[in-house]
Order: sequence, then structure tokens, then C-alpha cells
Amino acid sequence: MINYLTHDLIIHLIFFEIVVLIVILSNLLILHHSRKHRKINAFPLVSILVPVRDEEKNIERCVLSLLAQNYPNFEVVVLDDQSQDNTPVILNQLAQTQPLLRDYEILYIVRPEHPGSGIGTALF
Repeated sequence: MINYLTHDLIIHLIFFEIVVLIVILSNLLILHHSRKHRKINAFPLVSILVPVRDEEKNIERCVLSLLAQNYPNFEVVVLDDQSQDNTPVILNQLAQTQPLLRDYEILYIVRPEHPGSGIGTALF
């Protein structure tokens, strides 16, 4: 066993450990720098488009869930395509009762002038 641990082997092991330590430290340094993100000063505006037609059962829950987003700069655009139920009434109530709609987000209610024309065809 003593013949195995020669002076050259000990020097090579020490050198190997130093190289491994340098690799570990350089990887930690690279990892530390890669986790630093640039701070965004202004978030771009994101428009959320919601096409609706006769959605009185779902529209309130849908709009409220969209308003609960944590992104700081967005708007909710609701496109009403001649709903025959209470969808426009519910949307107007939401626009009046939700303080977030008045300060940060904008709720648009769009109704085409020609019934049956469909907003979907106008977008393409």
C-alpha cells in the first residue's frame, strides 16, 4: 500500500482536486450570473379578446377571472355578437360595479350594426 502512494501520485491528486474545485466555482459563478434578469421598466400592453354570443351563464365568471390576472398592463375586450339573452346587461353591470375596470382595464362592448354579420368574419 505504501508503494502505491508515491510522491507523483499525491501531486497529481492534489492537482486534480484543484481543477475540480475551479470547475465547481466557475459553474457556481455562471449559475449566479444567469439567474440575474434584467428588470423590465414597462410591461407591454396585452389585449385579451373575448368573443361572446348568448353567454349569460358564463360571461361574468369569465370576465372576473380575467380581471384577476397579476399582469400589470392588460385590457379585456369583450366582443358581443348580437346576443339575444342578458349578456349585454351583465357586461354593463360589470363595467359599472368593478372598480378595476374604471382604473386599469377597459371593457369594450362591441355590437355589429348588421345582425348576423358576425364579428368573427370582420376580424379576418
